[in-house]
Amino acid sequence: AQSFNTILDRLASVNITLEQRVRHRTSELEESNRNLVLLGKVFENSIEGIYITDSFGIILRVNPAFTKITGYPAAEVVGKKATMMRSERHDDAFFRKILDCIVAEGKWAGEVWAINRAGRVYPQWSSLSSIRNDDGSMENIICVFHDISDAKQQESYIKYQAYHDTLTGL
Repeated sequence: AQSFNTILDRLASVNITLEQRVRHRTSELEESNRNLVLLGKVFENSIEGIYITDSFGIILRVNPAFTKITGYPAAEVVGKKATMMRSERHDDAFFRKILDCIVAEGKWAGEVWAINRAGRVYPQWSSLSSIRNDDGSMENIICVFHDISDAKQQESYIKYQAYHDTLTGL
């Protein structure tokens, strides 16, 4: 009987430990879920266009601002290469340098001329970052961008005013 009671005491102790571990793990999972929901809301509500590709440049996901800026609905671009938005203003060497920088440094930022769904070429400021898996190889690329057409027009207007007479236009 004493051995049986000892076994029951051990089982009760193990049960308490397991219950504590389950509560702790449940709490961690709930916190992770809250973080995922929050990050999802940031993605969906950002005014910056965002798209995520795999390591081959295939678009996996876009946010609503992407659609607003480019005119492409998610259904038209998911599963396609991000190169579909390239304008003819840059050659392959330009994009190769960007990719090389992302591979070597993990990120790149700069001005890129893109083409929207309507065929309009426009300037965008893009920030690209690589996401690496546990073995260090690139798994995804995240691009956050915004249309800088207005800024470019203002810059052009300021340059015009700086080099031209307001009265004669010369």
